[in-house]
Amino acid sequence: MKKTIVTIACLAFYLNNFAQENIVKVGLFGLVTKNLNLKYERVLNKKNSVNLNLQFKIPGGLPFGFTLNDIADGSISTTDELKIKGFSISPEYRIYTKENAPRGFYLAPYIQLKNYTAQFSGEVDGYYGDIKASYGNIGTGVQMGAQWLIKDRVSIDWYFFGLGINRNTVKLRLTSDDPNIDFEEYERDAEESLSDVPFLENRIEPSSGNNYGEIKANLIFPATRAGLSIGVAF
Repeated sequence: MKKTIVTIACLAFYLNNFAQENIVKVGLFGLVTKNLNLKYERVLNKKNSVNLNLQFKIPGGLPFGFTLNDIADGSISTTDELKIKGFSISPEYRIYTKENAPRGFYLAPYIQLKNYTAQFSGEVDGYYGDIKASYGNIGTGVQMGAQWLIKDRVSIDWYFFGLGINRNTVKLRLTSDDPNIDFEEYERDAEESLSDVPFLENRIEPSSGNNYGEIKANLIFPATRAGLSIGVAF
């Protein structure tokens, strides 16, 4: 009996001190925009943890039933279904303000990598063909948040303010076998129409070939982030 009591006491001590070292979470905001956001947090010690965010685009078009025709003011029209895919990954190093990780307020430096593409057939400013748009960024910053554990099992993680900087790369490529399209003219038109946009000045890189025209821009912008997730600790 004495050995049994000692064993139970040791097990209780272990569970009390080493439970909730892992949390698997799902981001709620991403579901609204058709993105599946999965998170995994691993506690390192009483004050620190690492958190990994993975996000994948749920196959389909734009959220809320929007189409390109709705948002492009007539400059873009599609003849088939818009196909969007992509992912992002963002590791964080969390510093909890009290020695009670993974509970309470925290600061979290992070880095981020995103890559998304959209493809469709249709028209862009009077040019018909297959269009591929891509957006990617790499960035870094710091976010603030708080996490609660309900009954030591259910996690609510709210990161309410994050500030960072991103280097963004945007591309729009038109491909067509139509011999009537002058892709050098397409290149000139694109450069002229975008050169008056203040933040695009001297950042546009147009190019063209026998059957394509492409516009590329590299932009550096400040970034903010916020979100809410729920999960299970174990």
